[in-house]
Amino acid sequence: MLLELISSYSARIAPGLVVAGVFLVLLPRRLIEIRIFGYIFAFILIRDAITPLGLWWFGAGWNPWLRMNSEPAIVLTVGSICFAVALAMNAVEPDLRKLIVWFRGNKWLAVAGGLGGAVLVFLPFIAIYASIPITERGGPVDSAHWLALAIMCLLINFYEETLFRGYLQGYLEAHVSAVRAALLSGFAFALGHTFLATTVTDSPWLIAFTLYEGLIASFVRMRFGMVASVLTHGLGIFPLVAGVF
Repeated sequence: MLLELISSYSARIAPGLVVAGVFLVLLPRRLIEIRIFGYIFAFILIRDAITPLGLWWFGAGWNPWLRMNSEPAIVLTVGSICFAVALAMNAVEPDLRKLIVWFRGNKWLAVAGGLGGAVLVFLPFIAIYASIPITERGGPVDSAHWLALAIMCLLINFYEETLFRGYLQGYLEAHVSAVRAALLSGFAFALGHTFLATTVTDSPWLIAFTLYEGLIASFVRMRFGMVASVLTHGLGIFPLVAGVF
């Protein structure tokens, strides 16, 4: 099952990744801003291609829920691949890696800020889900799979945060105010989900949610650094994926 999924997924994304790879090889390294968006486009391909394979499901219309295949071997493999891609990207792009602000200020305070941001991300869902039975929003998830799902959320979103809060926001901060850079990063994050929300799936609520989540993560990154925004993003998504409430 796992090998079959990996094989099918790899075959699906390979042509697009070849095009993206050639584009980035041909692009002069000094054109940093275009390189950033090249990597973002490649990420969107990598992310959105998991939808037709049935590895995650979204609530349709304005019913906001998200589930992933909770088989530990599958989710940990997906998360590990995304984490490895982010590490490889940082290894081959030293100029982009320099844009990342890992911590800003006290590290323990940054961790606390990241956890606080995660609470803010999921807080509206506690109220929303009070009136929607869990059977109408993806169904319950076996709690034995929660740890694997939490790890996956952190690993996958390390990749996504590297792009939007590491590279993009870091680049923008050199050209505009920190607040404006955070706003731009948040809106770019939502923009990067519009195709997924309106074409790959039928989930327009995802645009509103990713704008809300992206702005929180961006301001957490502005204040505490990218490690904190990874915690905000990953742990903010986790209750949604795991059906905790």
